[in-house]
Amino acid sequence: MMMPDGNMAAEVILDTYGEYLLARLEAKKELGALKEAFQPQQEALRKRLDAQRAMERAVQHALAARDDADMTLDDAVRRFALAILSANHNNRKSPDFVKYFPKGLTAVTLAPLTEELIGVGKILDLLASEPNPALKAFASAIAQAATALKAGMDGYAGADTAAINAANATRAQGLLWRDAYRKIYGELLALYPGDKPFVESFFKKGAKPKKGNGSGDITTPKPPMTKA
Repeated sequence: MMMPDGNMAAEVILDTYGEYLLARLEAKKELGALKEAFQPQQEALRKRLDAQRAMERAVQHALAARDDADMTLDDAVRRFALAILSANHNNRKSPDFVKYFPKGLTAVTLAPLTEELIGVGKILDLLASEPNPALKAFASAIAQAATALKAGMDGYAGADTAAINAANATRAQGLLWRDAYRKIYGELLALYPGDKPFVESFFKKGAKPKKGNGSGDITTPKPPMTKA
């Protein structure tokens, strides 16, 4: 009996190999005990996979929330920069603009998120002592947007960790599933010692594993590329 490829996705293991074996065992009334022995492992792996998928969806929601907060902060900082430029005849070398954006606007808005928050923090520190009330008025919106972005970053990091943990749990359950799958093969050989071809027929033929493959790795989808 050839085991499913060690890198095969959990849903393929479940819906192809597991379901086929269960159906074959169910077709033989005398093998009901073996079906009942394997069924819990099938259900346990499916439960882990469902949890993993839920966590992967949560990652995308958290990523979207984080990116939306980033865009809101970028917009708040951009509005502030435009206000400075408007008051200084669009002169990017004016003292006010250089004071808040010594390396330019995009050095803040296009920076990796952690660096962006550091840059925004410096802007807020300067705004705390800004004598011009028209410019100082931007501090509240910028501060709120920065707080929201930090919360979004934390939320995404937490969701990503949860998804990784869920994938690891699926992988661990997959190992138990494979052990149970092998055990059924051994039980059938004991029941039909003189008919190995018959025993083999209960198991779908899998592709020959490539050298060095693991025992069922399941990976978490990567989020789309962002400036983070």
